Amino acid sequence: MGKAKLISLQKVFWRFLIILISGLFLSVAIPFLLLALASNAGYVTYYNILYTNMDVTNRALKFTKTGENSGLTSRTQYQFIPREEEYCVLKYYVGSQYKSNWMQKYLPAPETLLLMLIGINCIAVCVYLTLRYSQKLKVQNHLSSRNGK
Repeated sequence: MGKAKLISLQKVFWRFLIILISGLFLSVAIPFLLLALASNAGYVTYYNILYTNMDVTNRALKFTKTGENSGLTSRTQYQFIPREEEYCVLKYYVGSQYKSNWMQKYLPAPETLLLMLIGINCIAVCVYLTLRYSQKLKVQNHLSSRNGK
């Protein structure tokens, strides 16, 4: 049998770090790619929900007076429509949903599912790589102790 080659701890660490960063990048990129593919395949669609009979809220009144819409992070938006003797303020929600009723009923919202997949992928990559490289370090430690180094 051939002799196993000893690898320095620094080399193992850098290899671990590069693979960890690559794995974390992929664990974030893959769910976004899956959402884009689901959108292109027609399983997920972006939509606007329009509320026509809304109560007058402070935000709607602020929008009519200042023209400032909800914040950039808010999904609720307002649209002002002038008429001859009155005005209309539409409140709508921008988001995404599944086209399938079954998916809409049993799965979380696509954005929530995306974040859950990213979190699960990141944890799985970290655990897998840590276990894999701890085994390599264990073998290296065993080899170095056996060789008397």
